[in-house]
Amino acid sequence: MQIKYSNSGYLFFKVSEKSILDLSIISKVLFSFGKGSRQLIKEYPGEVTYFEKERGFLVPFTQEDMTRFREGDDVEYDVKFIYKTGDSYSTSMGNFEVGEVVNKNTYNV
Repeated sequence: MQIKYSNSGYLFFKVSEKSILDLSIISKVLFSFGKGSRQLIKEYPGEVTYFEKERGFLVPFTQEDMTRFREGDDVEYDVKFIYKTGDSYSTSMGNFEVGEVVNKNTYNV
């Protein structure tokens, strides 16, 4: 999967059909991208939207978000579910590549 450097975009995290997801017992879901000073965290509820019919979370990225990373970066991400009891469950999900934006079009303004 690839997101273009300095572009806005989104990632969609689909919940497996085999998984039980009861949002009534979840306080929040944290989506972490990258590490250290360039780490980016998106949160549900908040910036992240859950689509029940599709069983997935839509995580948006602004142009400013994407400038945290460099072209060619391989960004690791994970998802942490924090329950209302205070317990949490975290899973390492994978990574995405930050690709180069190549614009060969000419625009007249």
